[in-house]
Amino acid sequence: MNADMIVAWAVENGFHAMDSGNYRRHDNAGVITIEIKRMPLALSSSS
Repeated sequence: MNADMIVAWAVENGFHAMDSGNYRRHDNAGVITIEIKRMPLALSSSS
């Protein structure tokens, strides 16, 4: 899963409609973590 796929998934799931203060994105060493209201969702990317 690459960054473009994650962005598409996020848009499909309504992340674009959320207040940016409700989530943070971390992109470290091929693992992208999107933390939403203290509920982390880890997405592994293999690029």
